[in-house]
Amino acid sequence: MGFEKIQQGLRLLVLVLMIWLSASGLLEKAAGYLGADRANAYNTAYIDQSFDAAMNGFLILSAIKSGLAVIEGSEVGLGFNLEVGDVVQSVYDYVDIAWKTALMGGTVLILTQLLLQSVGLLNHWCLALMFLLLLVMNIQTLYTKKDISPRSLVKQLFSMVTVMTLALYIIFPLSIRGAAWLSGKITNPLLTEARQGFSSVKDDLSVDTLSKKLFSDDPGGAESFLDKLNLGAQYTKIKKHLDDLGGYLAKKAEEIAVWTVKLIAGYLFDCLIFPIIFFVLLYLFTRFSFQYLLDMSLSGYRARVVGQA
Repeated sequence: MGFEKIQQGLRLLVLVLMIWLSASGLLEKAAGYLGADRANAYNTAYIDQSFDAAMNGFLILSAIKSGLAVIEGSEVGLGFNLEVGDVVQSVYDYVDIAWKTALMGGTVLILTQLLLQSVGLLNHWCLALMFLLLLVMNIQTLYTKKDISPRSLVKQLFSMVTVMTLALYIIFPLSIRGAAWLSGKITNPLLTEARQGFSSVKDDLSVDTLSKKLFSDDPGGAESFLDKLNLGAQYTKIKKHLDDLGGYLAKKAEEIAVWTVKLIAGYLFDCLIFPIIFFVLLYLFTRFSFQYLLDMSLSGYRARVVGQA
């Protein structure tokens, strides 16, 4: 009987020590030496690399969008107005969707990075709270000799905080790691192809290039002042430029549409579907497994305490 009391007292002292180690961050440092720091460094590097790629693609799409916007909203000619918006409208719509997608992807990646930083600030406090609730449960069972029912408030709080702690230390980092692995196998080739495709047409659809094509004189022509006042000639020249641009865009429209769809699919899976699927599956597995183990542990601990009474 005396040995059992000593065991119970040591258990309480160990829990108090664990509370202090958790709150002070020493336990987290120990976890870092065991591999947590390497996992966090991998996730941070993956997010940083993905964000840099997203911003690079966003800048490329911004340049293309600016060039197309010049054509869509411009009035060309001298004393007349040509409807030039229809030439680039479909391509502009695709580029605008891709531009918004890249912006959304970069924003989600920044939010994920902020969540990782927040996890680093909160996880050891959740761990300390978990050990505190475990200490309260042990004291409740030890000194009140009351059954800790499934509806016990302390038990429910302990279960919730423990799952939250596991989510911060294990589930969330593993979700990002799993999403990074799937991204490398499935979506990264799609995103790379889309970015390279848009990059290949960046110069041809930039503001400077399109302005020179539509609003500048012919490269080899030395037009006289009277030629520039000839509205028919100016109309014919600009119409030819528009026809050439329309033919080029017609050839590129299908490719730009495919690049846009691949960009949407890549960011949708990378930023939302992959991480959410991993997180939900790991969370549900952890929650039900922990609840089962907790019920088994408390049942055995209650039996030992009641047998000693």
